[in-house]
Amino acid sequence: MDFVNDTTFTLGSIPLCLKSRVLTKFTGEHGQRAELGENPVLPALQEDNDYFRIADHSPRIISRQRLVLFRSLRLDFSRLARMRIELDHVFVCTAPGAPEAEEFVRFGLREGPPNRHPGQGTANRRFAFANAMIELLWVNDAEEAQSECSRPTQLWERWSGRQGKASPFGICVRPVDSQNTESPFPAWRYRPSYIPDPLVMHLGEAGVEEPMWVYLGFMRRFDREQRFVEHPIGICEITSLALTTPVPLRSTASQSMVENGILSSQNGPITLLEIEFDGKRRKEIVDFRPHLPVVFQL
Repeated sequence: MDFVNDTTFTLGSIPLCLKSRVLTKFTGEHGQRAELGENPVLPALQEDNDYFRIADHSPRIISRQRLVLFRSLRLDFSRLARMRIELDHVFVCTAPGAPEAEEFVRFGLREGPPNRHPGQGTANRRFAFANAMIELLWVNDAEEAQSECSRPTQLWERWSGRQGKASPFGICVRPVDSQNTESPFPAWRYRPSYIPDPLVMHLGEAGVEEPMWVYLGFMRRFDREQRFVEHPIGICEITSLALTTPVPLRSTASQSMVENGILSSQNGPITLLEIEFDGKRRKEIVDFRPHLPVVFQL
């Protein structure tokens, strides 16, 4: 959050102008409107008051002020203030050849071109959206997947154990700001042979019981927008992820994902990933089980 002067500060790109105890109406870049007043619809953002400091950096905190948002907007200002990363794509481990992809096609998604990862021993089928992608991934070369280069990724263990204790998911994020190239969570640098120098992936430090956490510092939203072709079913953007997991998320990487609003998580008896599209405008649910541990919220 950037402060402008004693009476104005910004949350992300949205300017807020303080006048005594009333916040003047403002409009965000997408037309969102809010007011600050004495009779809020929503409770004050008490836990995030540290983000609301007077511009002279004095210890005064605007804790008595209350931020009123129209419920339909579902804006989270603390997330806007902190956010450095956004979703790039999700992968789900599947059977060889990903026959499960046919369920997506029957549902009304347009499949993109498949891909192989030489040296890593994996291949995929892909479904692109305006801001992200869903990748169905399998091991097509067991020897490569267990090679010295690929072994630290634990992709072989994740894929072969996808119906057991290993999480079948990977959550891959990219920077919002093109200047942010360093990983936002503890990670090791992975440079497979199929990506050119000097590009590198950062893989979060976590066991296979959690999803794989991947930071792609070289990716941008524009890269996804260029590849997007409208789906027959009409959905456009992935707007939220919710993970159900039998094993609590404990890694620092997972906590960074949650804190940055990439996904929410809850404990449950089975592994499940709920993918929300376009803010759930249709109020529909599509369950792809037992083919895939995935539910679409439309």
